[in-house]
Amino acid sequence: MGLHAGLDFLYDPASNFQDMASTQNDVYTVANEPVQLPSLPTDSATTVHAASTQTRIRPMEDDFEELGPVPCPWKIHEEERSQILGALSPFHHLLIGFALPSRLALGRYITGAIKQLRTVQAALLLDKFAVCQCDSQSAKDTLTLQSLLAAYLRSSNPLAKSSSKTNCKNWHDWVIHESYRRTQLGIFFVLNLHTVFFDKPPIALTSQLDVDLPCPTAEWIAPSQSAWDNARMHTPNSVSFQDAFSALFSESPADKHLNYSPFANLVLIHALLQRIYLARQMQSNPSGSLREADMYEMGLALKQWTAIWKQAPESILDPLNHDGSNSLTSTAILGLARIRLHSNYSFPMRAGNRDWQKVAKRLFDTAPPLRTENMTLPLLHSAHALNFLVKFGIMYISRTMFGWWDNQNLFYYLEAAVFLSKWLETMAETYQAMRPTEAELKIIGIVVRVIEELAASLDAPESLGHLYTLGDLDHGNVSLILRSLSSQIVRGWAVVFDNSRAPWAIVGFIGRSLDLYAQMAEERRLSKENASLV
Repeated sequence: MGLHAGLDFLYDPASNFQDMASTQNDVYTVANEPVQLPSLPTDSATTVHAASTQTRIRPMEDDFEELGPVPCPWKIHEEERSQILGALSPFHHLLIGFALPSRLALGRYITGAIKQLRTVQAALLLDKFAVCQCDSQSAKDTLTLQSLLAAYLRSSNPLAKSSSKTNCKNWHDWVIHESYRRTQLGIFFVLNLHTVFFDKPPIALTSQLDVDLPCPTAEWIAPSQSAWDNARMHTPNSVSFQDAFSALFSESPADKHLNYSPFANLVLIHALLQRIYLARQMQSNPSGSLREADMYEMGLALKQWTAIWKQAPESILDPLNHDGSNSLTSTAILGLARIRLHSNYSFPMRAGNRDWQKVAKRLFDTAPPLRTENMTLPLLHSAHALNFLVKFGIMYISRTMFGWWDNQNLFYYLEAAVFLSKWLETMAETYQAMRPTEAELKIIGIVVRVIEELAASLDAPESLGHLYTLGDLDHGNVSLILRSLSSQIVRGWAVVFDNSRAPWAIVGFIGRSLDLYAQMAEERRLSKENASLV
């Protein structure tokens, strides 16, 4: 699931269609009459007999290999060809000189279209694999893949558009439409990964998605026509992506009857992240908070998305449930979107930079977030990200689940650690000049408790350094305590990544970056502490 996570559209029930499988009986045979072949040399040990049925033509002397049958797995029957002719009859006056191809030719055309779909889906997996590898060469290799995917998305395949219950009554037909639809949506969010995590300009925009949202999971994984019919009885009508995306910016409460699939919610939250990226490009300070108008608009959209996610029956927030991968990843992207309203930490990895030391130093040198009233939600998301893993067993999660989870979660954890650490550093610098609000004190208290629980879960808790309690905040040097918490939160995340047994190179890359970041944060804390003693 680590590589395939978020790519559930690659599962295709059509692969189980028995009448579309290539078998020996599908081969078009030569005529029943015996075929007269040229005689072979007299010293040949081969004796050629004329077959009475299903005769294969044997090779001549100068042939390289035997002529084999050409499989055509997507067969068109005469009845189906007649249906096509009937559908074209109202337009015969516009199709002057047109002749419908033969059944065999039509089958070859369909086979070519399906092969193109499979090629694009393979490119999706390769592109995602390159992100997991996290090296400069893989980043260069994906440029061709991204161009292929973007061109396919812009082609607006008509098979991806027809989706309503009135248009598709046949399960086989519907599977083809849904496969194209999910592939187009998958292309969008996979390409958007490069914008979100590597600060690359988007090459696939939300305005290019002229398709409906993917169907619920039960409908997609139905193994038969009857199971599919039963699942459709309990699912609402499909909603276009453009309508669903526009509704997120409405000030009216979300419709309580909306029921989007986990994959649909994942695509929508990625679309909102792209909107945040584009809004950030319109301001003079691309690394700071968004403009007030943009902040309000995106805050409203994220609130609407959260309400829709919560009411969806398929939404699962369980890291141990493999079936809840898209739901879990969606919440991670939600937290990342909250952070991106105020900061942007993707630029250290732009332009194919895969040097973990440079990334760590650039992250450390980025400006810290300001103390504002609307910082509560992104800070809660950042603190909850680590607390979430601690509650489920941090060593078990890091050693077992990191290999299964979508790599998008890992990038979110990196930014959550850096964002919370920098905010704590800001609090340490301004604590005396600006007394903390009640919300800020609550967040600091959450961080203290999370670090306490984290230390209790580690084999070597001393790696976090001296642990502070809530009582220390009332009697100790608060600025020094906050700086210590700032380095400890990053050190805790570094331990999580360092203990992972995931096969993906991106895990070790992020772990080493956090290790170096925590080391620099600790050196800064000691420097400040020594300066205060002078």
